Amino acid sequence: MDDDFHSLNKGVFVIPFQPDDTVAGPSKPRPLGKVYDHAYHRYETAYKKYEADRSVEQLDEIAEWLERCDSPPMLNRAFPIQRLPLAIIQSLSPSIVPRLTSLVPNAVTVNGRDMSDLASATRAVAVGFLGEAALASRKAGRTPIDEVERWWRGLHDQPPLLLHIQQAQLVSTAVLSKIMYIFNLHADIPIRLLVSVPSINIFMSTWTMVEPSEVDLSILSSGRTRKRSAGVHAILKAASDYQEVPIAITDELAEELGGEEELLGGGAAGTLKSLKWLLLHHSYTSPLASIADDESSDSLRKVQALVDEIKEGHNGSGTHLFTMDTNADLISVQNPTPRLSILQALSKPSTFLPTTSPAIGDLHGHENGAEADGADPNRTSPLTSRKSGSATPKDDDAVVGGQRRSDVAEMADCNGEPAASRPSNDLSSGSEAFKAVEALYALWQSGGKSVNLWDWLEGFRAAVDDEDDDDEDDGDVSGAYGADEDTTPQRGKRKRRADEENGRDPEEEAEKQARQHATFIRFVEESRMLGLVRARGSRTSKRADEVVKGVLMI
Repeated sequence: MDDDFHSLNKGVFVIPFQPDDTVAGPSKPRPLGKVYDHAYHRYETAYKKYEADRSVEQLDEIAEWLERCDSPPMLNRAFPIQRLPLAIIQSLSPSIVPRLTSLVPNAVTVNGRDMSDLASATRAVAVGFLGEAALASRKAGRTPIDEVERWWRGLHDQPPLLLHIQQAQLVSTAVLSKIMYIFNLHADIPIRLLVSVPSINIFMSTWTMVEPSEVDLSILSSGRTRKRSAGVHAILKAASDYQEVPIAITDELAEELGGEEELLGGGAAGTLKSLKWLLLHHSYTSPLASIADDESSDSLRKVQALVDEIKEGHNGSGTHLFTMDTNADLISVQNPTPRLSILQALSKPSTFLPTTSPAIGDLHGHENGAEADGADPNRTSPLTSRKSGSATPKDDDAVVGGQRRSDVAEMADCNGEPAASRPSNDLSSGSEAFKAVEALYALWQSGGKSVNLWDWLEGFRAAVDDEDDDDEDDGDVSGAYGADEDTTPQRGKRKRRADEENGRDPEEEAEKQARQHATFIRFVEESRMLGLVRARGSRTSKRADEVVKGVLMI
């Protein structure tokens, strides 16, 4: 127990606590802390003002619809037709829900998650109007809607009822149509049905079982939400105005934040989170923070003079000090823990391998050397399926990470040469980190419609072994791109015989094969999760890869 690290078991270590001798004191206050806090407060104020205006417009639309429901019909028919008043509104503001009682005293909001079937839907409606205790004491033989009608008849003035279904897209069409049918059976109850959904077009396209003659449909205006992400644009517009905020953003940053909103859909909360991180980063790393941290007495006076100059509308030389530009780490704020798959990393290798990397130059030199050696680019790959019989991909519409295969990895060049028969210009063949996964990527490219997993695994091992033995066989291209399939077993035997002659450790070779097998299994599983391959074999869902004899290329 004298060591700093005590091993209790294999792979388990205990690190003893080392108390710090220094005493923690109060943090140093930021000189411009109030300026940055005020800037973020202005961002929030712009969004709150937008939401308040939108809420007022939507509330006026709902009030006008309720007035139309209470007004007498324009045409007096001999046989009146009873129809359920129904209104659909898109992107209802959350602040409106508690204010619905100001329009109709008996207003109830039910979430679409609580209406999975007809029984739960009618019970949720009854609990909203009557309460849990009153509904529990009902007599047998009465439905929840019957109890609602008895309760409504007991009211003094018998006012209209408003039922608001929030997130109605979660309610199935069958349940929604049955609820409307039940409300029409209880025609004496003046109930108004308000439905809020994120998209009216998608919601209306699922109405295959609703009878149009049973409802009096109205589409309400959504206020200032005609443009998608209008709340985000309101924040960015205010953040770009130097007259409105002390710390503004550039047009490039505003465009990037708008693009991230369209891609990730974080809404106004995600945009405010990004702006808050940018303000924090600017308060510690910007030249303005360096000036403010200066210990001289006139540092803050200089900053105040720059602020006054900007407020007066003069675009002086110090304007850039109060401007936030794009940042490479901003994507980590929007998506803190992205799960990078092998296929996604290989489809965009420039993110991981810069074009100035020396490995790229080695790759071009390797290509030129292969061409000088007269290597045949159309030779059959050992990674080709036995059933497919061809190294050319048969499915041209396969996708990688949401993109088509032709858009991701340049499967064929302008001369029509198969991509699996040559090293890719984008991938680094000389990089140790990408050697195994590069072989797997070429394996996926050369696969046909059906691939035997065991042949696939043997081809992958042969490809990696050939990469290790490039010094011994310079005239041969890597196994991921060349050599005949029939020579794979012989190559493996020669490799094992050479290992024995060179005195290599069998344990290291076994560990290496285990790592290769783990990499291969991860590659196949990620491909299955991305929908690129589909398992073949009996009981594939029960015993996983033990009985998966092959995969189908999607």
